Amino acid sequence: MPQNQSLIFTLPPIYFSICLLNLLIVELSSNSKRSFILLSLAFVLFGTDLQNRSRNLSQDDILSFTSEEAAVIFRVENVKQGSKSNRIMVSLLGFVDGENPLELPHRILIFYPKRDSLFVAGSTYSASLSLSRIKSNPTDEFNWEKYWARRCIYFQSFLASNKSLLLLKSREPPFLNIEDHQARLDKGLDKDEFTLESKALLKALVLGNKSALGTEMKEAFARSGIMHLLAVSGLHVGIVFLFIKGILDIMQYIFRYSFNVLGISVIAVWIYAGITGFSASVVRASLMLSFYLLSLKLKRRSHGLSLLCLSAFLALSLDPDLLWDLGFQLSYVAVCGILLAYPILRSIFNPSSKILKYLWSLISLSLAAQICTFPIASHNFGMFPTYFLLGNIVAMPIAALLLGTGLFLSFFNSEMIGIHEIAIALDSLIGHFLSVINGISALPFSAIEVELNAGEVICMYAVLIALLNLIYHPEKNSLRLVQIVVVMSLFILEFY
Repeated sequence: MPQNQSLIFTLPPIYFSICLLNLLIVELSSNSKRSFILLSLAFVLFGTDLQNRSRNLSQDDILSFTSEEAAVIFRVENVKQGSKSNRIMVSLLGFVDGENPLELPHRILIFYPKRDSLFVAGSTYSASLSLSRIKSNPTDEFNWEKYWARRCIYFQSFLASNKSLLLLKSREPPFLNIEDHQARLDKGLDKDEFTLESKALLKALVLGNKSALGTEMKEAFARSGIMHLLAVSGLHVGIVFLFIKGILDIMQYIFRYSFNVLGISVIAVWIYAGITGFSASVVRASLMLSFYLLSLKLKRRSHGLSLLCLSAFLALSLDPDLLWDLGFQLSYVAVCGILLAYPILRSIFNPSSKILKYLWSLISLSLAAQICTFPIASHNFGMFPTYFLLGNIVAMPIAALLLGTGLFLSFFNSEMIGIHEIAIALDSLIGHFLSVINGISALPFSAIEVELNAGEVICMYAVLIALLNLIYHPEKNSLRLVQIVVVMSLFILEFY
């Protein structure tokens, strides 16, 4: 069985067409409107395939200077802080001398020393660079070469000196300078009351900045099954929304002045999404929240899956390459699992005690998300955290408290009344929290190696989708079983 194959994206289009045709025939035979969704999915897959092919065909026009330094023009798309160096993703626009013009803009990665703060997203620069192909480190669990290849990024460079760097055009107004707002909140969390570990964790939770996290802390979170808490997502967006809305409600009550609380809260959520870097998960959550509040304003019923699909459509319309982004996949698959599998799991047990009901609700939520993300996560990371339920039961409520309190403290100086005491209490809570997480990660068999190839991942999702259909539509048993057999047979023939 071939190993380390990329998920879905390297399979021949004929397999997509056969599988989708099979599903489409089954849905049409049951007179279901879901056939439209399958047809739309076919267009998305083939459209992305054509886009990738067009980019791959034009790679040769930048291979000429992979080993030699050349002056190039590029536009910065985003800036990412790292533990050892900073990274920017740029669109390579052409050469300064005008020779060998590029047929298409290519995206590459540029690394530069952590001490420097050189780049602003949206601005255009020129610099002398020499490119090299992105290669994965054999000692790393995660295959970075495959990850970036899925996003059609194959080359990288290291800018050791800014001597050749020249700003050609700045496109970002001062108010929208994300780095400035990030720096303000980052400074607000640099309080003397916090230890280095507390600062690193709060910055990761509140801002999504994991550059200060140590390897041991990341490993502990991963083995405890709570690494998702360090990625800004729906939990963060919800808390920010409630935090801003709560403050505005209090102001409205005190000053006896009416204003659009929900509208201002949504704007604040999108500002927060920008400050945290517009990651796929935070964009998804912000879009879904915006659509939900809009449906309330218009007095229309909203459905979770409809909001999820609409947010995915808009996100992919702005950046089609997000479809191959691992964060995008995990975020949408997790929410889809929560919307579909969580009600089924929650209905299995209905305790009378409120405490037990809360615990079972939390367990069902974690199980639903873990079941649906397990195939993709195992394919990419090759590890399964066996104590993920225990980790999430302990971490979820505490992380929500840390996030809300950390966000509150980031706006105030320690010299203000009560802020010093709150910071000390929060630092103590973080210390105990990390001790518990380290204890869970140190348990025997806290993580087991599970590596799935692309065929196994797709087979698992085919079975999962069919099982959910069987539960929600038991009258269509025979059709769903046919789906399972046909889809699994196709991919078994491909991968064995």
